[in-house]
Amino acid sequence: MGCFSRKILLTVNDYNITLSRDIKLYQNDAIELCFTILQYETTFTEDDRCIHELIQLVPLKAYMLIESPEGEGYVEATSIRSNEVVFRLSRSHTNFAGIGRLQIVLKDANGCRITLPSFSFEIKESINPYWVDDDEPIITEETIEEDLYMSYGSLTLDEVGGA
Repeated sequence: MGCFSRKILLTVNDYNITLSRDIKLYQNDAIELCFTILQYETTFTEDDRCIHELIQLVPLKAYMLIESPEGEGYVEATSIRSNEVVFRLSRSHTNFAGIGRLQIVLKDANGCRITLPSFSFEIKESINPYWVDDDEPIITEETIEEDLYMSYGSLTLDEVGGA
């Protein structure tokens, strides 16, 4: 069985990175990010002409560093096919609302390593950020009272005609 995924073309040019789409998620999402990685290379011909061309970066291993308001971490690639690298973000990586940064590190068979420029991702608050299980959404009296307090001050569920 597959996982929800987003395909993203990632192009590196010196210290700049371009993504084919922004990475925008909601709290507690779990998703695979599938990056196709290309890099601009500058070469010189025998007659001193400068040529810019896109090349594929094909790593043996890949890691994605994760920086969020909750702290730092990393995930290892779940698969690498040619220049497509797949990372799986779990709910533990998306349990905050805000803007974080991601950075991919590639390793080859010779032990060499290249770090790509970092890029941002955004996580929005879900309507029910307390729902983290795979079962039905969890809405408790405490959850409703917390939301009422955040919206209206000291109102309780009984005061607004609840249960």
